[in-house]
Amino acid sequence: MAAKKKWSIAELESMSLADIYKIVEDVDEVPSDNESVLDDLDAVMSDEIPITQENADLNNDLFNLRNMDVIFEDFIEDENCSLDNAQWESDDDIPLARRNDIFLPCYWTKDTVYINKPSKFEEEAGPNLPDIIETPTDVFLHLFPEDLIDHIVFQTNLYCVQKFGDGRNFVPTTKDEIKVFFAVNLLMGVKRLPSYKDYWSSDEVLRDSFISGCISRDRFAWLLSNIHLNDNSVQPKKDQSSYDKLYKVRPLLSRLQETFLSSLKPNEFQSVDESMIRFKGLSSIRQYMPMKPIKRGYKVWVRADSSGYMCEFQIYTGKVDHAPEKKLGERVVIDLSRNLVGKNHKIYFDNFFNSVELQRQLINNKIYSCGTLRKGRKHCPEFKSDKDMKRGEVDWHVSKDGLVALKWVDRRSILMLGNHNDPSVFDTPSRKRKDGSPEDIPCPQMVCEYNAHMGYVDRFDMLKSLYQVNRKAHKWWHRILFYSLDACVVNSFILFQLRSNSKGLTLKKIRLSLARGLIGVIEPTKRGRPSFAPTVNRFKKVVPYEVRYYKASHMPERSTSLRCSHCSTLDNPHRTIWKCSTCHVGLCLNNFLILF
Repeated sequence: MAAKKKWSIAELESMSLADIYKIVEDVDEVPSDNESVLDDLDAVMSDEIPITQENADLNNDLFNLRNMDVIFEDFIEDENCSLDNAQWESDDDIPLARRNDIFLPCYWTKDTVYINKPSKFEEEAGPNLPDIIETPTDVFLHLFPEDLIDHIVFQTNLYCVQKFGDGRNFVPTTKDEIKVFFAVNLLMGVKRLPSYKDYWSSDEVLRDSFISGCISRDRFAWLLSNIHLNDNSVQPKKDQSSYDKLYKVRPLLSRLQETFLSSLKPNEFQSVDESMIRFKGLSSIRQYMPMKPIKRGYKVWVRADSSGYMCEFQIYTGKVDHAPEKKLGERVVIDLSRNLVGKNHKIYFDNFFNSVELQRQLINNKIYSCGTLRKGRKHCPEFKSDKDMKRGEVDWHVSKDGLVALKWVDRRSILMLGNHNDPSVFDTPSRKRKDGSPEDIPCPQMVCEYNAHMGYVDRFDMLKSLYQVNRKAHKWWHRILFYSLDACVVNSFILFQLRSNSKGLTLKKIRLSLARGLIGVIEPTKRGRPSFAPTVNRFKKVVPYEVRYYKASHMPERSTSLRCSHCSTLDNPHRTIWKCSTCHVGLCLNNFLILF
């Protein structure tokens, strides 16, 4: 057996990754476990084996290695390495080039030769819908499919049986009624009133004849109170391993995740960011972020396409095993980008997610990424201080595995980290001085590219907020249900625009079209279709304040038989042939003396 070559730390630092891989590949014979150099080194690092004269040639290096601040966590895999190590019988059988439990430290240089050149994006992108889908309602029912509506109908009726007993105590709901319920909620996002009861108000100023003709107020309230998505009787307890904080909405989230992913082939550019569901009630998954526009609510991790389409999402449920989750941002980006592996996509995210470890994992998965960087993150280079840099100046570093760290000064300093950008390429965006005159500031193309592609999740949030169902609810999961409904509407709008190449249809028109389509699915009953024309007021007429106290002569005049607006009740009706000439309500003659 040939004598083993011992490499010092200084020699390893001067080598590139390709040289290290070559050394590993050129080893003729792998030592046994007893002879393993790595095991001996680990023992020395843990002080199990003291540093003696037998290893005098490594005395200084091992002493320095024990005191290094660099933590060896992850190993960089090459392009030919398998991402799954499960095929190996044990960790000792995995080649060194495929091990992911060793972290090679970043050696930052000023040499652009190490920059990763992005491969061309050649994947097909666009809507992935069946040919039979033609209308916006068809698109919506593809994202919110019929089987999901059937599931909601079954679970709602099951919940009512568990709550009220047999079916004689309530009227079971149907698929058509659930569609009308969703359609009415969509209309309420366009025609907003202070309370949902105002749509059935006896005041003709508030009353909406279309909505009140679709469904009665009491039935709408009953559905709002009893709609259900999952079986409470089999819900896991908190002390069980299968416990799920989102159990009540899990069937909805899982089904929408499938339809969202399958309905659009993603474009080259993607972004990952957080979205918020407003909620101020009591919930263990509610988050408080004082610096955000929506300070209290549920946090949703979202990957959005360049069109604003929501491709994937995850609702953040808080701590894991009663402890904060480590490397949360890294885990979120990896989870949301699993369907992009090996396709040369470009993904952008902010400084909450970005890190050296994440950038290395993404480039190994053939995903190019870029994002802002928080100061003080591990394994990042030291930049010049703000005092030593002027506006428009750049300080950048490139690691030997192709990562690019950059600091650029505009009105304030900005830190960036990516795995494919060239920091030596600049653009010249225009800025305004204090006197209003234009000024060209040299800006790295890396920053311009980030600004151009980072706002896709914000575009989705903007479209959702225009006509969203913004109803307060006592049940914590109702907000998630209506958020999902609004997300389906926004995705339907984007898919229909991309499918038909029509830019004339606005989101409001699509929302109204969806409402008409869902209501139009109702089959005629024995009484016929409900009339949407203004109906005769079946309640006591409400006299506006301005009319009632108008300075005019409220004189009695003869009329047909009317219920007295003052003394008649439902239990004790009282009719009269007199009415007020100004208010046009029936009044007994003795009430004229009392009221006027």
